[in-house]
Amino acid sequence: MHMVDRYMEAIKPLHIKTDKLGLDYFIPGKDEIEASWIPETHRNELVVFGIGARKFTKKLPLSCR
Repeated sequence: MHMVDRYMEAIKPLHIKTDKLGLDYFIPGKDEIEASWIPETHRNELVVFGIGARKFTKKLPLSCR
């Protein structure tokens, strides 16, 4: 099973479904925030958390949830 399909299976309880048109995600205008709200060290980078993992070292610890 492709990694993307595994991730989609993991978020199934959130009722999020793939549109089969690729992996692009665009933040809706109503959810956009001012750049000044983001720490300066993160303004030019993209940060993504993939919280589903099989290996212990790749899992998001319970203390961070």
